[in-house]
Amino acid sequence: KLDLEWLQVLEEVYQRRSISRAAEHLGVAQASASVALQKLRDHFGDQLFTRTPAGMHPTAYAEEIRGDIATVLALLLKARQARSDFDPASSGQRGASGRGVPVDTVSGDRVDPQIAEEIKLRQKQLMLHYVMTIRAR
Repeated sequence: KLDLEWLQVLEEVYQRRSISRAAEHLGVAQASASVALQKLRDHFGDQLFTRTPAGMHPTAYAEEIRGDIATVLALLLKARQARSDFDPASSGQRGASGRGVPVDTVSGDRVDPQIAEEIKLRQKQLMLHYVMTIRAR
C-alpha cells in the first residue's frame, strides 16, 4: 500500500528540505509528516533523506524516484482540477462510462439514507436520471 499523502510529504520535504516546513505547507502536524516519511522509508527500503546542517538531503534513490513522483502528483492534481471544472448538466454524459448506472435504492418512496447523504455531498457533480419501474406482485 502506498498512500498519496505520503508522496505529497516526500515531494514537500524534497522541495523545502525540512519536515517541519513541509508539514506546515501541507497543513498537517510535523509528527504526521514524520510518520509518513517513515512509512515511505519502510516501503521503499531506503532512508530517502538524511539530516544535515543545511536541512534534509535526499539520498540517491530519492533523487532517482522524485521525478516520477512529481509527475504522478501533477497528473493527479490536473485530474482533480478537471473534475472540479466538469459540469454534468452540460456534458451529456451518463454514468462514469457514458452509460446509465442502475441502482436499486428506493424502498417505497424513500431513498436509502446513505445514498441521500452522498447526493447532498456531491450535488454539484451529479446529474440524476430517474426511472420508475413497476413490478408485478
